[in-house]
Amino acid sequence: VDQKRRHEEEIHLLRRRHELLSDVRDRLEWNDFNPGSVYQVRDVLFTKWNLEPPVEEEDRYTASGDPSTSDAILRSLLSSRSVPDEQRDVIKLIRYYRKVQKVLGTYVTKLRPWDVRVNEDLGWDDEEEWADKETRKKYGLEKMGIVDPRTGRMHPGYNAHVAVTGRLSSSKPINAQNFPKAMRAMVCASPGNILVGADMDQLELRIAASRWDVALYLRAFEEGKDPHSMTAFAVFGEAFCEAAGLDAAQFERSGKLVSDSYVNGKFEGSGEAKKMRDLSKAVQYASQYMAKVETVQGLICKTEIPSKAKDGSTDLPYALLPLRRVRKMRDNWLKGAPEFEAGWDKEIGLFRQNGFGHEEVTGRRRDFLDGEMPNEIVNFPIQASAAGLMNKALIQLHEAIPLHKWGPGTGIINQCHDSIVVECPESAAKEVAGLLEECLNQTHPSLPGVDFTASAAMGKTWKEVG
Repeated sequence: VDQKRRHEEEIHLLRRRHELLSDVRDRLEWNDFNPGSVYQVRDVLFTKWNLEPPVEEEDRYTASGDPSTSDAILRSLLSSRSVPDEQRDVIKLIRYYRKVQKVLGTYVTKLRPWDVRVNEDLGWDDEEEWADKETRKKYGLEKMGIVDPRTGRMHPGYNAHVAVTGRLSSSKPINAQNFPKAMRAMVCASPGNILVGADMDQLELRIAASRWDVALYLRAFEEGKDPHSMTAFAVFGEAFCEAAGLDAAQFERSGKLVSDSYVNGKFEGSGEAKKMRDLSKAVQYASQYMAKVETVQGLICKTEIPSKAKDGSTDLPYALLPLRRVRKMRDNWLKGAPEFEAGWDKEIGLFRQNGFGHEEVTGRRRDFLDGEMPNEIVNFPIQASAAGLMNKALIQLHEAIPLHKWGPGTGIINQCHDSIVVECPESAAKEVAGLLEECLNQTHPSLPGVDFTASAAMGKTWKEVG
């Protein structure tokens, strides 16, 4: 952890928190309003404004029966067209404040050395469990940083047997897999070393395309076409072509897509073309595992993107997307890729025939002892195959680069979903990049028709490589 950079982020977030606090107090004309107080937020939302969150009755209340002011409630209010713009702006400010507060406490002040106290008012740690909090209270223990002052390193926890799909997960003392990208510049290589990272390209989409024989995407991967542009064309048709400067005939011809929005086939566009591509991508990911259109709309409305403030806060660009528009986009996507519906039926049929879900990369199975859950039955073989491919790559890479290969702390330092990061001496960077790509660029006999690809990046900070 670069403590100088960490301190700069801490100062920046404290200033940002103060700006947000002043803004929301001015708008509410409430000089001591605290966005972190559930009582005061509850008073504003439900007593002063008399708002009704558009969620199920049981989701409106906490376990103790009080009206909830959780982020899910705030998001639901932002997705309601009945909320006036002035109130919507205040709710956004409350979300920004809470997010900055969370990032500050969970990922910034927490990365102080473990012999340095962390003031409670600097933020709260959402990763801290109730038992740990009560233990600190009982024995009068203060919150301290988690970075080893002798080495300057943090040590996240990893779990191999939590996710049913076989993926690694991360947990206390810090969750390295949920670490905000905006804060990753704080995490760096040791002096003389460099970080090398790579992320698998469209891993789950490639698996689904192979397993369900989806022609739209199999052709895209074979020809080097941007798959998310194929989705955008299926969803928006000529409107996307016009925004991206494309001739619709290019989608039928073999070869990469060519226009000012593409660099060697890779999408680098902006403006309306990027908005359409991002939205259609959200539709595809939300719909991919047999979700009903109402569920798809709910997921898309909750889609978060980093805010322009680059402080770890997020915006909800699709919060007001109407159901009828989501239905139209989802229908268009399925017309372009009809094999998905047949694939869903296939997975459910296999489950009923075998009595369990199964993936063929590592042979993992799931028995669904809690009963038949169609969405998870469809989801399991795709995500479990992705986990299997990543785990095989991780094992292969570890055989070539054992822990501490070039000294303490070197080797594989993080596996985050579909990406791997290695720390090595600068002199070994090219060799490590080659090894990383060799492990991640692969095929598998159970998944014909697709190559799994990844390109390595090098940099001094985690933000540059992952």
